[in-house]
Amino acid sequence: MLDKLRRIQEAHLLLTCEKDTLRRGHNTVNVKFDELEKKCSSMKRTLNAIREKCAALHWDKEELVQLHAIFLEMLDGESIIEEPQMRVTSEEEGLKSKYNELKARYKELETKYTSVAERLNVIREERESPQRNRDKLVGVDGRMNMILDEHLSVQNDHLLLNQERNDLRSKQGSECPYFWTRCNAPKQNLKIN
Repeated sequence: MLDKLRRIQEAHLLLTCEKDTLRRGHNTVNVKFDELEKKCSSMKRTLNAIREKCAALHWDKEELVQLHAIFLEMLDGESIIEEPQMRVTSEEEGLKSKYNELKARYKELETKYTSVAERLNVIREERESPQRNRDKLVGVDGRMNMILDEHLSVQNDHLLLNQERNDLRSKQGSECPYFWTRCNAPKQNLKIN
């Protein structure tokens, strides 16, 4: 009975440690997930802002191309039109360069966003795995309850043995001191909280 009680106590301690470890892992995954989700939202907002700038620059570029075409049509060889045309061409080249630069930055950020989204999916999967850990914790709680029930059963068995011993003592008195010494041993050895 003492061995049985010791095994129950050891199993209870192991299950308690396992439960604490699973809870700590679940909290760590939640913190990582929240951080990545915030970064992902921030990058998404940045991408939307750059997308809007690219669209605006694209329209500006189209407008300048149309103006350039109109100026070319109006060009009749007079020198008075050459300076505005050169200015328009220069502005068009500057806008084209800025548009290409923003387009490159947009692609770079889109690549980063895709990478973060993939990492977020991995973290989301890790976050879903604690649900399985929670199910495992429920199983651990069930096993702990079974162990506690078994512990109570051992206590009840011990109480019944004490009761039987007391009944025998009251019936037979102190005629068998060897028998009473043997009966007292479990009571001294079993320390059940």
